[in-house]
Amino acid sequence: MPPYRLLTRTLAGVVTDRVPPGLVQVAVLLGVLTPVVGSLSGTGVAVPAATAESLPYYLTGTAQAVVLACLVLVWLVPSTALVLTAAGTAVCGLAPDALAGPSGLWLAAAAPLGVLAVADQLLAVRRRALARAVLRDGSSTVTLPPVHPAVRADLLRTGWGRSALGVLLLAAGLAATVLLAHDHVAATRFRAGAETATGVVERVTEDGLSMSVRVDEGTFDAPVNYQERSPGDAVRLRFDPVTGRAEAVDDVFDASTALIPVVGCGFTGGLLLAQVRRRRARLAALLDEPQPAVVALAHGAPRAGGALLTPVDDVTHLLATAPALVPVAGPAFVLVVPDDDPDDGRDDFDDVTDNPQGHKAWDVTADAWHREDEDDDEHRVLVSELSDAELLDLAREVGADDEPSGEHDPFRPPAGDPVRAAGVPVVLMGLAGDDAPVAVGVGPDVYVSLRPLRPPRWRWPRRVAVAERPGAWRAFADSRDRAVEQLGRRAGRWLPWVALLPAGWGLRGVARWGDATWSTAAGLVFGLVALAWSVSVWGQPRVDLSPRGLRVRGFLLDTLVPWRRVTGTAADDQALVVRYDDDEPGGNAMLVPLGGGGLPLTRDGATPAEVHARIEGRAAAARAEPLRTPHGAVPPVERRPTVPVLAALAWLVVCVVAVAGA
Repeated sequence: MPPYRLLTRTLAGVVTDRVPPGLVQVAVLLGVLTPVVGSLSGTGVAVPAATAESLPYYLTGTAQAVVLACLVLVWLVPSTALVLTAAGTAVCGLAPDALAGPSGLWLAAAAPLGVLAVADQLLAVRRRALARAVLRDGSSTVTLPPVHPAVRADLLRTGWGRSALGVLLLAAGLAATVLLAHDHVAATRFRAGAETATGVVERVTEDGLSMSVRVDEGTFDAPVNYQERSPGDAVRLRFDPVTGRAEAVDDVFDASTALIPVVGCGFTGGLLLAQVRRRRARLAALLDEPQPAVVALAHGAPRAGGALLTPVDDVTHLLATAPALVPVAGPAFVLVVPDDDPDDGRDDFDDVTDNPQGHKAWDVTADAWHREDEDDDEHRVLVSELSDAELLDLAREVGADDEPSGEHDPFRPPAGDPVRAAGVPVVLMGLAGDDAPVAVGVGPDVYVSLRPLRPPRWRWPRRVAVAERPGAWRAFADSRDRAVEQLGRRAGRWLPWVALLPAGWGLRGVARWGDATWSTAAGLVFGLVALAWSVSVWGQPRVDLSPRGLRVRGFLLDTLVPWRRVTGTAADDQALVVRYDDDEPGGNAMLVPLGGGGLPLTRDGATPAEVHARIEGRAAAARAEPLRTPHGAVPPVERRPTVPVLAALAWLVVCVVAVAGA
């Protein structure tokens, strides 16, 4: 390992000098909810027209909208949300009670938030200064190995989900802005030409949101915004005899309520887009430009798909977690390149392509194996031509991608598990303390983190358990989860059928008692059918060895292969492959990844190797027995509806009959 600078406890401030995110999130939640709930629980303050149309009222409403938006932003950008919440609560606290509610509650929340925000910003300044002094001195820099262009483009596409959400939020904010402008202009015009008179409240709706007021010119319906009204109350009414619009003079329509979606959606959407763009730019810089490098110790973090980082001189203190590590160079990186010319006369599985890092990879994609070119059988890859190792690789890809169709992204490198021991020296490359993606060098392999380093949530810095024994809470949580899972597995086999008739009888009673509409009844039926299907799915294994043959569960249809048609099996610790004869050239194969869809492989939790031995034994015994079918024909491979589909159909019939007879 080259002589990079060592990341010791003394220099750990480049990563750890920050207020713990968990403390920030709790402070923001309490700082927002306390004054908001206090304002809502108090007596409403009437808002006259002059106040509702004033600039200070809209500025205060904007501050309140920013504070409410921080309830979401604090989970995305804790430091930014902390500063915005402190500033927004301070503005609301300095405003009169008529504009934002009790100022004491807002100021009581603003004081601790302000102290915490100042401390966080000072620590950020210190962290960046230390990073410039330690990481950017030029004595310890490294440039990542060249990354394949397709892999680089795929890495830079990260964050598309946040981008789409940001665009939707911006569109919602724009629509709310149009609504705000429309309501404000309409209210201003109405008040400019309306008449005023004193009337009497004749009726108040049951929800208390509207009232009917009688004046000399007639009876008008007006909204009830902040003040409670009762029949017989005298009200000063502003009304337009032409349009029929009316409002109480001392309790007017408040158009500024649209500021909540305007600011909340618009600000959150813009921040999401800016964050994605900033992260992509920093990831591009990490891949292309020289980066500072330090040596730290890493410990396995399979739950995060990455590694826990500690100083080299103290393995008991966790600095941060490098999450979502994917290999980009070294032996751990295997590039899968699709065949650009399927008609070049070459077999896709005979080609081996060199990637820029010098490592070999099969020139194969999922659609090359399932090539839908029936007119060109010369280049069609038969299952019989594939080795067991290749089929097991395909099965593992199906399980890793969690796609029953078997399709996968040929350029996406698999999530890494770079560190499987404790105290492994690694090279940390990138601006570790600047909320930017980093790279981690583990021996000859280089991994890139798709997200910035994640600091400890609650402490500065917290201790890391390098021993394999989990803590008491983790052990309790694991035991609880196992018990719930076992109960659900067992109940999923019989509960949908046992509860079928009682649920139908209960739905019939609810439909009669509640006088439900067709839309409500349809929603109840859909929800019950979906629940029955989900519970039944939870109780089904992936593979069932029945006397007639091997049954492999599918999403909608199961595949039943008679034992005489099973021609071979292969298994490792992650997948099971079953070859069978379906009267097609080359035969076929079923790929069963371990734990695919979260379901166990068998009812008794057998391993792929155990299932492999059972299938081989059953198939050999079946071939040794004489056929008992007419003309000695082997039963065909069958496709049958899955048990969850049958349960869902039964529930659908019972629920529809129950609702129709109500």
